[in-house]
Amino acid sequence: MRRYCVLLTVLGMLEASTGRAEPRWILTSATGTPYTEQEWRTRTIFSAAEIREVWNRDFYITGFNYGAGEWALVMSKGTGYSAQEWHTRTNFPAAEISDGWRRGFYITSLSHGASYWALVLSKGSGYTEQEWRTRTNFPSAQIRDGWDRGFFITSLTRGAGEWALVMSKGTGYREQAWRTSTNFPPGDFASLRANGYEVTGLSHGAGVWALVMSRGGSVETPAPVSTTTFPIGAINAAWQRGEYVTGLAYGSDAGARIELSRAGGQIIVDWSGIGLLQQTTMVEDPESWTPVLGATNPYLINAPGSNTYFRAVD
Repeated sequence: MRRYCVLLTVLGMLEASTGRAEPRWILTSATGTPYTEQEWRTRTIFSAAEIREVWNRDFYITGFNYGAGEWALVMSKGTGYSAQEWHTRTNFPAAEISDGWRRGFYITSLSHGASYWALVLSKGSGYTEQEWRTRTNFPSAQIRDGWDRGFFITSLTRGAGEWALVMSKGTGYREQAWRTSTNFPPGDFASLRANGYEVTGLSHGAGVWALVMSRGGSVETPAPVSTTTFPIGAINAAWQRGEYVTGLAYGSDAGARIELSRAGGQIIVDWSGIGLLQQTTMVEDPESWTPVLGATNPYLINAPGSNTYFRAVD
């Protein structure tokens, strides 16, 4: 359950506050990947020796994401990669990317966390051409330009105050769509899925979720799974269903705002975005919250004679 907003009514003085939802992990998994085996681990810092140990067992990095103060590393067999390298830099790793391209490597993961960029370059990805852009504002114009020239988004992440966009040829995609939204999933997510679009990218930055969905690839992605702690159980459940992890993202929804107004001797409680209204007179007691039975949005109440707190949850 995600808790969003609390408001306070104090003897006729009305105050409202906004809040962000509790941060959460979003897990995407898929069937139809080439993967045959997978494992994951989380660390505050990964050592070169640990990555080498993974490579020595024929696993390759397929996910490298930051959240809740830790890096989450996903490694897979059956990727088709023939070689891989990774770099961490405080500045955007433009030189490392150029050098990798010169040697036949392409970007297969790019993320930012703990004040540095984490770049993974691989051979054997199937990509035939690649380009990247960084922009302070969301790179919608650059995406359209890339699409016009036959490129598709293969990485979209936020770090160090900029959006970093990677677009590639040779993806197998036919069509692609992107959405940014303060809450996940966006309103037309179900419609996009119904029209054959699969989740091929998700990240969070600058207060928004950035979702990429594509048609024409080989994978089929069920609905993403949301958890407030690292999704160990959800990953295990996906593996049992024959799915493999294709993405991890960490962030929080914008929440909603509760607005108060007066109508004669009553107070109107109006909240946005989420469903169930709860109340308490003892906000310090987390067990004291109770549903406001029969509350519809907006909700009218008589002005209370003591402090009354409300929150909206889903």
